[in-house]
Amino acid sequence: RSLYINAGDVGRAVTELQRQLLEPFHTRLWQEFEPELQFDTADKQSLVRRILAIFSLPSWGRAELVLALMQEQDRKCDLQDIVEAVRQSHDKEFIKRMLTQPCATCFVELPRNKMQSLTSCECTICPECFKIYFTITVKQKHIKDLVCPNCAEPEINDEGELLNYFSTLDILLRDCLDRDVLDLFHKKPDRKS
Repeated sequence: RSLYINAGDVGRAVTELQRQLLEPFHTRLWQEFEPELQFDTADKQSLVRRILAIFSLPSWGRAELVLALMQEQDRKCDLQDIVEAVRQSHDKEFIKRMLTQPCATCFVELPRNKMQSLTSCECTICPECFKIYFTITVKQKHIKDLVCPNCAEPEINDEGELLNYFSTLDILLRDCLDRDVLDLFHKKPDRKS
C-alpha cells in the first residue's frame, strides 16, 4: 500500500513505513517525562539499558545489579536508594547491608544514605531520633551532653577536641533542627566558635 501511495518510489515507501514504526519512539523521545521503569517486564536487556542510561551508572554490571536488587521480593527501599548504593559498591551483600542499616536508638532499618551519624563514632541514627535527641539535649542539658545518644562518644575534655567536634556538629544540626533550637545551640554557654 505504501508503495502505491508513493507512486512506486521504493525509497519514499520505505521512509513512510519506517516513520510509522518509529512513531512510538519519537513520541516517547519528545515527552517531558520519562516513562516509569517497569521491573516486571520480560525484556531485561532493554530495562538494563534504560537503567544504565537514566542513572549514568559506570557499567552494565552495575545496571544489572540495580535490576536484580529491585526485583527482590523483600526489598524495603526505593530505586534512588538502590542506585546510590550501587554507585558506591559492586558487592551485592555489602549493598544489602548499606540498604538496611538499623537505627542505634529505635532499631528502624533505613538505607545508610538516609541515616545520620556523628564523626566521633560509627553509630547510625535515623533522622527522626537524631532530631528528637538533639532538640531535647540542646533545650534541657549542658553543651557537653551533646554526644552520641547510643555510645556517648566523644568524651569532650580537651579544648581543641571540643572546638573541632562542635564545628562539625554545627553543620549536622543545621540540616535537622528547627531554627529556634539551632539558635539556642549557638547561644549555649561554654560554646566557643
